[in-house]
Amino acid sequence: MIRAEEAVVVVERRVFPEAGASGADAGPLFLPMAADLSGIDFVIPIDLEHPDRRLYYSAMACGGVAVGDLNGDGWPELFFSAGPVANRLYRHLGEGGTPRFAEMAAAAGVAEAESWCNGAAMADVDSDGDLDLFICRYDEPNRLYLNESKSSS
Repeated sequence: MIRAEEAVVVVERRVFPEAGASGADAGPLFLPMAADLSGIDFVIPIDLEHPDRRLYYSAMACGGVAVGDLNGDGWPELFFSAGPVANRLYRHLGEGGTPRFAEMAAAAGVAEAESWCNGAAMADVDSDGDLDLFICRYDEPNRLYLNESKSSS
């Protein structure tokens, strides 16, 4: 896990370097943001007492990430699936400048704390104009959640 020791303020927006350019003269393209600044504090611990702890040996502890605008407000939400802990869904609070998120998986009904989840994807599978969420789960049926958002509020 990477943690920034101090809050980082972005003072310059950068773009990917052109093909073949090193970009070394311009400094780093990405800067870390501290969890207390972004609101994203997701960690997958190694739980040696978990009933499915054998899955650590097959690299299934990692989980997955899906990103998309779930509520139509123009800002991306972040979904993290996880094996030994509940999934996390971070709602973008829509604050410009420094992105800020709030965790809402339980409120949205996608925490899946009882399942070992190891992947996720977002797509508008029912063609209603909003993104739906598909979650991969170990040793049980995968699950599709249809997004019933009707507004950006």
